[in-house]
Amino acid sequence: MLVKAGYNERFSLGMVTTSGSLGVLIVPSVPLILYGVIAQQIDVGVSFTIPQLFLAGMVPVLLMLLALIVYTMWSQKGVERTAFSFHAVKVAFWDARYEIPLPFVILGAIYSGYFAISEAAAITALYVLIVEVFLYREVSLRQLPSVIREAMVMVGSRAHRIFRRCTNPSISLRIYPRTRKQSDCVFDLA
Repeated sequence: MLVKAGYNERFSLGMVTTSGSLGVLIVPSVPLILYGVIAQQIDVGVSFTIPQLFLAGMVPVLLMLLALIVYTMWSQKGVERTAFSFHAVKVAFWDARYEIPLPFVILGAIYSGYFAISEAAAITALYVLIVEVFLYREVSLRQLPSVIREAMVMVGSRAHRIFRRCTNPSISLRIYPRTRKQSDCVFDLA
C-alpha cells in the first residue's frame, strides 16, 4: 500500500517495522504485562501497578509517533500528497465502524475496573473474531481452525522466546544482579 502510494520499498518496510514496535507500549500489550508481572514478583524496588506501566508508556509513544510523523514528512517530500476530502473521511469511518469503538471500550473497561488488563487481550481477540467471522465475513467458519493454528504458531514462537529470555536465571542474573531472595523467585519461574 505504501509502495503503491509512491514511497520507496525500503522506507515502507522501515515504516511498518517501526510503527509495529509502538504497539509494545500501548494497551493491551502482552510483553509489557509480562514485564510488569515478573518485575513485581522479583521485587525490583519501586512498587508499581500494571496500569501505571501503561500510563508511563503514553508519553514515549506520543513522542515516538511525533518523531515518526516529522521524519516521514521531511524524508518523503517528493511523494504526491492526496487532497483532504470529508467524503473520504466519512467513507473511512464507515469502513472502520466496528474497529473504532474497540479502543474506547477496552480502555474504558480497564480504567473503570470492569475487567483487568490481562483480560483485555482475550476480550479484544473475541471481539475481532466476531467481527471478522460474522459481520465482515472475511473468514469463514471452515477457515477458522487454520487461521487459529497459524496465529498460535506465530504468537507461540515469539512468546516462547520472551519467556525463555525473561525466566532464564543465568541471563537474568548476569543482567540484573539480585539478592538471594530475589534470585529464588527467578529460579521458581524457570
